[in-house]
Amino acid sequence: MSQHTQPLGASIHRAVLRNIHLARVQRPDHEELYLSASAPQGGLADPRAQAATLYGEVAALLSEHNGVVVQERLYGALAAQPQAEAGRAQALQGLSAFGDVPPTYLEGLPCSGEGLAGVHLCAVAGADVQSISHGGLPIGRAVDTPAATYLYLSGLRGTTPNEPLPRVEQALRAFGKANEALASQGFTYRDVVRTWIYIHDILAWYDDFNQARNEAYRQFGLLGSGEDYLPASTGIQGRSPGHLELTMDLLAARAKPGSDLETARLHNPLQNEAYAYGSAFARAMEVVTGGARTIYVSGTAPIDEFGDSMHQDDIDAQIERTVRNVEALIGTRGLTLDDLAQATVFLKHPQHYDRFLRVCAGTRLAEVGVCMVADVCREELLFEFDAVAAGLV
Repeated sequence: MSQHTQPLGASIHRAVLRNIHLARVQRPDHEELYLSASAPQGGLADPRAQAATLYGEVAALLSEHNGVVVQERLYGALAAQPQAEAGRAQALQGLSAFGDVPPTYLEGLPCSGEGLAGVHLCAVAGADVQSISHGGLPIGRAVDTPAATYLYLSGLRGTTPNEPLPRVEQALRAFGKANEALASQGFTYRDVVRTWIYIHDILAWYDDFNQARNEAYRQFGLLGSGEDYLPASTGIQGRSPGHLELTMDLLAARAKPGSDLETARLHNPLQNEAYAYGSAFARAMEVVTGGARTIYVSGTAPIDEFGDSMHQDDIDAQIERTVRNVEALIGTRGLTLDDLAQATVFLKHPQHYDRFLRVCAGTRLAEVGVCMVADVCREELLFEFDAVAAGLV
């Protein structure tokens, strides 16, 4: 465990318990907790037992730190979902920290073996947390602090698993649902700092998805007004059950009058802006308040300053370049890989898992990253990761 402190009262703490990494970002008015729990890799797996074990350990950590879950993503084989959710329910029976918002379950195949890849949780302590509903269903949490209100929305979709709709229509409906949910809480899409978008069969319609997102963002006033605003984002393959073509989580933040909270878009000296090749997202967004900064790093791949893919067919070089891209990005705020609080690692081919471990051995990425198999947005890209990084101001 390591700890850093500074005069404003902010501090960052880290702890590792078996397969779970916990990063705590303490501010004077509340605390953010990021938990990354990886399922054991290899061999035949019992998803119910995997989930029960992981969540039992996670729940114990949350209880120790008085954390209340505000966002949760569970990655595994689709066939494992019923058993995994049963194991989760078994471990969490009678616990209030997880509330009534279900986890976003996504196909994130383990790199070795079967069952689950792992789980990411974001929790808070020392703040007022309320559930948010839309259409009669719980979809997220509102976190109220003296400095700001935060919205964590989960499982936003453009249809139901049993109702097939065209892909683009689903995308437009999902963004519309997000906009309605934000408006119901007095927010707009310009308050959104981060989206996580998981797309069924991404290689078949990523260009169409980008056009749909651009259209939605123009409707919301994010594009085309002369003051473009783009949140950070991950767009990656992640199947959901039934006829769902995409699933989205998001985070929004709105400062209160007189607050010190600031948000800023980060630019990467090693990459051009994603919007230059049609993808409407920022490379990263930063939230600063109470003496600490949290950086939400978008899904990052081995793409250069011209928007071109690099190192085709060379997984080691792709991993190394992607890491360099993220180091350069968070380095603009004085942070390094040692400051990662959470990371999701996507490998196109499961046989590259050992290469990732070798190339990233000894780094925080290997420690906090939950790894899974998923297609990236271009056929030639073999590797991508997104992250949350945290440091002191």
